[in-house]
Amino acid sequence: MSTDNAYTPTYREPTVPCVICSQPLDLRLARGRKSGKPFVMLVCGKDARHFRAFINDQDYVGEVVARMETRQ
Repeated sequence: MSTDNAYTPTYREPTVPCVICSQPLDLRLARGRKSGKPFVMLVCGKDARHFRAFINDQDYVGEVVARMETRQ
């Protein structure tokens, strides 16, 4: 049984909605000002004041960077 018809583009490229305006959150890579360590930032694509989240787990951040490099 093929699962190609069971998935919509939403499932192929999942997005997380902003809790304020429901617009998709953007994923950004950044570095800490003092530590210089990389982190992943989720921010509202419409207005960054709505929602911002930071992921600092270095193992996870490394995986995200590796995935992003393979897409380019």
